[in-house]
Amino acid sequence: GGIFKAEEFIPVPKFKLDFAMQQGFSNADAEYWLQFNIGSSMLCHYGVSSLEYFTMVKDHGDKIEKIKIEKDYMYGYFNKGGDCYKIYQPLSSKNKFTKVKESLQGLEQLTYKKDYLIIVSSLKDGMCLRSFDFNLEFIAPHSENTMLKPHIIHNLKSKYKKVLCLFDNDEAGHTAMETYENIYDISGIHIKSEKDISDAVKKYSAEVVKPKLFNLIKEKI
Repeated sequence: GGIFKAEEFIPVPKFKLDFAMQQGFSNADAEYWLQFNIGSSMLCHYGVSSLEYFTMVKDHGDKIEKIKIEKDYMYGYFNKGGDCYKIYQPLSSKNKFTKVKESLQGLEQLTYKKDYLIIVSSLKDGMCLRSFDFNLEFIAPHSENTMLKPHIIHNLKSKYKKVLCLFDNDEAGHTAMETYENIYDISGIHIKSEKDISDAVKKYSAEVVKPKLFNLIKEKI
């Protein structure tokens, strides 16, 4: 049937992560992350490693194509099982994030012993937020457009006094915050001066951002 022939719809194979070679943090890595008030112990706690290189493969059926990417400022996000679920190249214009598999960032590190939970838009923002030592924990979905499932929200709301979201100060962030407010009755906060909290910390310092953020959170709880 139809006007299309079946062979026109052969899916194109995509590159998949083959291997990510971890290495110790360099001085350059430390300098990059410390701009956001994030130190090496925080990175290790959240499974972030510096990568020496990573390889990607594409299976064409008759042959396997393999590429190796090797440069500075590449980070692998690893889960507790040691699997890399995302690669972050902050200085890359095209491939900042390479998503390898689904993961709700920060979930494995929740202790449920803090009073508040903040849903943030990136692992980097979450780590930046944790560096302030507020009485809170965080989770970070893959992107602001990834709505958390109702059962996850319900479970989190039962374990914390209050759940808030802190998304980017842009259209996508504001839309996501409205959605969380409307569907889940979760209030949103955002930094007004910059796109996100890590950018604000980089520009104005942790000392300046911390009290401002503390007040924003306090108003909503």
